[in-house]
Amino acid sequence: MTAGYLAGSIALVGFGLDSVIETVSGAALLWRLRQRGAGETKAEERASRIVGITFFVLAAYVTYESLSDLLFQARPRASLAGLILAAVSLIAMPWLGHAKRRVAHRLGSRALAADGMESYVCSYLSLTLTFGAGAERMGRLLVG
Repeated sequence: MTAGYLAGSIALVGFGLDSVIETVSGAALLWRLRQRGAGETKAEERASRIVGITFFVLAAYVTYESLSDLLFQARPRASLAGLILAAVSLIAMPWLGHAKRRVAHRLGSRALAADGMESYVCSYLSLTLTFGAGAERMGRLLVG
């Protein structure tokens, strides 16, 4: 998030926020998976709600910042650190999302399946960030 703020990149800040959201979601799922017995169904419901809330938080943030940047015609600057983080995430997150969804199917956990989808969303953010920041960086190199 710091690299995105310094670069003035909504995409990179959003990517960092998504990482925070992934951590919150992961913590909720870790708690849920430790629940056994009578409280397991209630824990699944709570974890599903938490994961759902994290989706809305990310969507609200990206929407607000995108509209703000469009309104004020803000221009982001690319960050090498951001490009590297996005590229690593672009490789890791689809694999992680697939693995989470496979385990969710075996466990019958809707919360874990939703978290797997959140990992896929993170990979889409990584793709747009890598493409946009890379294009901006190439443009600066070509223009001088």
